[in-house]
Amino acid sequence: MSVSIATQRKIDIIIEKLGNNWKDQYPNKSVNFVYNTLINDSRKNLYCKISSDSRKKLDTLLNEYDAKLTDFLETLITKEYYEYEKKKAEHTARLAKQFST
Repeated sequence: MSVSIATQRKIDIIIEKLGNNWKDQYPNKSVNFVYNTLINDSRKNLYCKISSDSRKKLDTLLNEYDAKLTDFLETLITKEYYEYEKKKAEHTARLAKQFST
């Protein structure tokens, strides 16, 4: 069976760390699962389709900030989540004040 260069690299690393019987140690598990377990990578893949216009804007931002897509998305998510938590805390404080008077 032919595999991609990237997959072969992962298999080579797995064999180096676990030996040739790695499939016995991880029955019914994919190469990616075993590799990610070995390198302790808990990140999850994210796939979506966006419009051509949004893609152009995204490319412009990535070029402007000299950023990788992963870094850009993690920054965006962190900022948006911070705003979400802030608004949630403000709402909770308003409710608490409203019911305490």
